[in-house]
Amino acid sequence: MATRRDTTTERTAVPDCFRDTAATVHRVTTGGGSGSRMITLGEGPHGIVFAPISWGDACEWAGEAKRLAGAGYRVLTFDWGGDRRGTVTAATALLRGQGAESVAWVGGCMGATVMLAMAADTPDRPAGIAGVSPLASLLGTRVDGGAAYRGEMLLLGTARDPLADEGRLREVARRFPESEVTVLPGTLHAAEIFDGEHREQARKALDGFLERTFTARS
Repeated sequence: MATRRDTTTERTAVPDCFRDTAATVHRVTTGGGSGSRMITLGEGPHGIVFAPISWGDACEWAGEAKRLAGAGYRVLTFDWGGDRRGTVTAATALLRGQGAESVAWVGGCMGATVMLAMAADTPDRPAGIAGVSPLASLLGTRVDGGAAYRGEMLLLGTARDPLADEGRLREVARRFPESEVTVLPGTLHAAEIFDGEHREQARKALDGFLERTFTARS
C-alpha cells in the first residue's frame, strides 16, 4: 500500500538561511504521522534534493542550494522526518510534483549514507547521487547492492575527516565501482567542505557531476 503524504505549503516563515530569496516552506506529513519541513527554491526541469547529516536541518545545505538555484536548478532542502528513507522519497516526489523531470540526490554523511542505501532498491531511482562524507554503515543504515545502480555517482570527502576519512570513503566506493571519487585535503565534513578552504574544488566536482547527470537524461 502506498504511503499517504499530506503537503502543506507555507508562504511565510522562511528561515534566516533562505532570507531574501523566493524560497517556499512546505510541511510534509507521511501516513505514519512524522513530519518534515522542506524548503524549495528555483525553477527548471532538473531537480536536486539535499539531505543533511543526522542532526542537521534544512539550513545545512542552504549555501549550495542557493548557488545552484541561481544556476538554473530546482532545489530542495529538508529537516529529517521520523522515517529517513521516507523523507528522501517524499522530497523527491515534491520536486517532481513541482515540475522536475529528473532529480539528483546530494547528501552529507547520514544523508549520503541513506541515499546510497536507497540507490538500488527505490522504485523511482534518481538520475544521479552525490555522496559527501558517506559511510558504509551508520545508525542501522547499511550501504550495499551498489552494482545494481546505473546512474551517475560522485563520492566526495576529505582525507582526514575524523568521521569519514579517505579510507572510509574508499570503502563505500568499492560498493560502487563506477563512481567518481574525489578526496580533498583537510578534515572538514559533509556540507562544511563547500564553505572551507577547498570549496572551489568541491563545487567544481559537484557541478561536473550535475552536468553529467542531467546531460545523460537529456
